[in-house]
Amino acid sequence: MVSSESLPRSEYPRPQWRRADWLCLNGTWAFAFDDHDAGERDSWQVRFPPDALPGQITVPFPYQAHLSGIGERAVHPIVWYRRTLTVPNAWLQRRLLLHFGAADFRADVWLNGQLLGSHEGGYTPFTFDVTDAIAGFSGAAGAIGAAGENILVVRCEDQPSDEQPRGKQDVREHRPYWFAATTGLWQTVWLEPVGAGIDNPYLESCLIIPDLASGGFRLRPHLTARPDGLRITVTASLEGFPAGQIEMDEAGEALLTVSEQRLWSPDTPHLYDLRFRLLRGETVVDEVEAYAGLREIAIRGREILLNGRPVYQRQVLDQGYWPDGLYTAPSDAALRRDVELTKRLGFNGARKHQKVEDPRWLYWCDRLGLLVWDEMAGNLEDTPRARQWLHREWLGVVRRDANHPCVVAWVPFNESWGIRDVATNPETQAYVKAVVAATREIDPTRPVVDNSGWTHVDTDIADSHNYEPAAVLFLDSWQRFHQGNSAERDCVLRSWDGLHQDRAWYGRAYAKPLFAKGHAYDGQPIMVTEWGGFFLEGAGDVAPILRQRRGVEPDEAAFLARYAEMIAAFDSLPDLAGDCWTQLTDIEDEPNGLLTEDRQPKVDPDRIAEINRRGMRYRRRVTMA
Repeated sequence: MVSSESLPRSEYPRPQWRRADWLCLNGTWAFAFDDHDAGERDSWQVRFPPDALPGQITVPFPYQAHLSGIGERAVHPIVWYRRTLTVPNAWLQRRLLLHFGAADFRADVWLNGQLLGSHEGGYTPFTFDVTDAIAGFSGAAGAIGAAGENILVVRCEDQPSDEQPRGKQDVREHRPYWFAATTGLWQTVWLEPVGAGIDNPYLESCLIIPDLASGGFRLRPHLTARPDGLRITVTASLEGFPAGQIEMDEAGEALLTVSEQRLWSPDTPHLYDLRFRLLRGETVVDEVEAYAGLREIAIRGREILLNGRPVYQRQVLDQGYWPDGLYTAPSDAALRRDVELTKRLGFNGARKHQKVEDPRWLYWCDRLGLLVWDEMAGNLEDTPRARQWLHREWLGVVRRDANHPCVVAWVPFNESWGIRDVATNPETQAYVKAVVAATREIDPTRPVVDNSGWTHVDTDIADSHNYEPAAVLFLDSWQRFHQGNSAERDCVLRSWDGLHQDRAWYGRAYAKPLFAKGHAYDGQPIMVTEWGGFFLEGAGDVAPILRQRRGVEPDEAAFLARYAEMIAAFDSLPDLAGDCWTQLTDIEDEPNGLLTEDRQPKVDPDRIAEINRRGMRYRRRVTMA
């Protein structure tokens, strides 16, 4: 690696697929707003205006974030970036890849005046092979900088459109219950040499599938060209000790068995380090390091199984915003601390809500042990273009995150955002089914929750969003179920199933059908994946309508008592598979976090943890009985 420790977010950005040599391109870039879309007309890609204002930005923070050096929330739909870069001489005889972690929403990229290409989608990474455009390479075209100096220009367009997958990003400067938007570059940009020479193929990716029955991992490496005359070796180690090795003569699927099987779970997040080598004879053509967790997530009737045993998911809703960086965490340590705080509060899982998170957060969930629901940021308008954008980008998210053992569920839609008529429209239902089918085709090993909250069409988990106090809709029925005779239990069970066919309560204000017309509950596990959301007096301004719907507790003791009452209600339902408190941190107009925006506890975290864990211990006793 070329030294970049002084740069913001200088840690390697793709921990699941790491190379030793790379150049971090974060830091200060020239920057300009382009509200009148004059940039391309005036050829900013080759003549960037020297008097552009505000003039500079700190990448990878969006201009709306204070850490960018700008911190302006006004809507500017088009922005431009420019910087110079010099490639180490030792890299000039290798293929060079330019990577972008994420740029919201559309990015056009030029190097030395040459258009490299474009990318649409604010949450997925993209890469360009820049070998032929680099100044100093014998075949370089369009080199316009000084000798060896390269000029990189990026134009990002982020229209305030509800067609774009944007989650809870606001389309205006500010509206209640919507959060500051993220425009442009918001994850790391970096340059990476690959392979031992320009004409050699290199390892592009590998799908790593845990296989507990076989005692190892099924590997599907992907090369950029046919590996004629080459072979791939993969070695596994565990805590520094050799654990397995395999050699492949060609790309395909192979099984890497490990000598010592240690399963990954939130309590024991064991990870195997993997080293991939592409060889010609004994010469290393390419080398990549990765890691994997040996674990299995499965459905058995109403139960969710982790490594063959029932697991109750006590989740927290996590929206991934920071007061100074917005979508972009201020540091890798901040991402790690969020995971540590989640576990300290006694949760074993997080539902990442309406945001596709930085891969470094998933890395810390893998490393520290946290179950994750990976959810797509939704769009709000249903048009053919909106569907195309979401479908394409969501599948990119699944491919990006498929190797993370922490991810235990895929969630392409939330609360019918972008699919408003799914309850009754067969054509919209067919669209949802197509997205679910494509998700399962990429990854058949994890459950898919089609539309979190209500109006399910094709789901492996029947989840509901419910803000009623003490789960009044179903607590009494389930208590009778466990106290009554077998005939009464069967009757109550049918009533429970019927309730979940008919309606899912978001609160007393309104109810939603849990299943779309023509679809019904079919014995899936049931989870309440949004609940609570009540407030602590004095911890932030609460809108009157939210005060009325969810309530404000006067002090910490009252807050903890109500929280404990809810947990007790959920824990009295042995067939419930999980719940999710809303939410981890305060965010702008939503002061209902257990933590403030700057991650300070609002109530004693040890008390919350004890309530959470006490319920989990009770559940284990009931399950064993």
